[in-house]
Amino acid sequence: MVDQLRTLRFIAVAAVIAAAADAAASGVVDLKILPENPRYPSRSECRTVDPPPFEKMPLSQGDTAICFAYAASAMISKRVGFEVSPLDIATTFFFGSPYDLRSSKWKQVSDFIRTHPGRMQTLVWDQNQVDISPDENPGGRPYVDRLEGGEEDSAALLANLKGLCPNADLPSHEGFEQLRKHIFRMRFASLRKPNLCFRPLAGSPRKVRDDIADNYNARWLKLVEEKCRRVDSPVPLLPVSYRFAQDQEEFLSMDITPSLRKKQAKILDMANYALDHNRHPVVGYSYYILQPRASDDPDRFADHSSAVIARKKEGNTCYYMVEDNSGETCYRFHPHIRERCVLGRVWLSEDELKGAVYSVIYLR
Repeated sequence: MVDQLRTLRFIAVAAVIAAAADAAASGVVDLKILPENPRYPSRSECRTVDPPPFEKMPLSQGDTAICFAYAASAMISKRVGFEVSPLDIATTFFFGSPYDLRSSKWKQVSDFIRTHPGRMQTLVWDQNQVDISPDENPGGRPYVDRLEGGEEDSAALLANLKGLCPNADLPSHEGFEQLRKHIFRMRFASLRKPNLCFRPLAGSPRKVRDDIADNYNARWLKLVEEKCRRVDSPVPLLPVSYRFAQDQEEFLSMDITPSLRKKQAKILDMANYALDHNRHPVVGYSYYILQPRASDDPDRFADHSSAVIARKKEGNTCYYMVEDNSGETCYRFHPHIRERCVLGRVWLSEDELKGAVYSVIYLR
């Protein structure tokens, strides 16, 4: 039985690799790199951009707080033509060394780092801003499955460090749930006397280093590399991003002024540009636009990020389809949202989206 499962896994991943190569060769993957600073059209005609066929719910982040990795992987998957593992995107963001981007195999990536000296500082800053969940973690240690938060543009850049891991290899539905038995084994094993040197963690940020967690995280990195048969991206992953607020709390504290309206419009202009060029942009917004806040929920703002995967016009209103990755179906959403929800993907009007978003990212 084990041999049969291994054979099936090998066939599945080989199919992903072949499909990725065929997609690039056949032109399904757009090999053109968009300009870094284009002139964004101030108004979109709202021409139809059809969503991909839906056979299942979007990958769910489960009880993790790494929506950035799920949104970034959706953005990357669209760009490269196959489904990328969000857990691998998160792992590389948490533990990858930004300095290795200076010697990237992609000249466009190393040139980007060289010509944007502040970007390296931002990458290091973003990695060291992750939070550590205390849930099932009384010691507050930076175990990989207890790390929270991240930035989609930095995650996309760091994904250039090595080949991409197909989701078929490192399943990410419901967060770490499908790898729970490995998690338990590693947690107990990490309590033994640790080694003095963990080479896989040599370039990791200070925020995730810890005597006991190092042992655990090194085992996780080894597991990831054992499972992932990496596929070379057909294109360099070069993000373009814009934000006028760091989070929803800052956004809601702003006065509504013509300047703010202009910034909100720019976000939609950039999202429209991305959709017009066969990209899936990612937007930062409050999850409470989709679902009411529970009375016992301590999170007042519920910062969330999702890919925008389609656009259509009904009457005089332009709608955008946002792909949620919370794992909810539709029944818990606001009634007016529930009516526009298809397998966890929601149509939001231009006004709804404009009033909720504070950041946008797409891949050139």
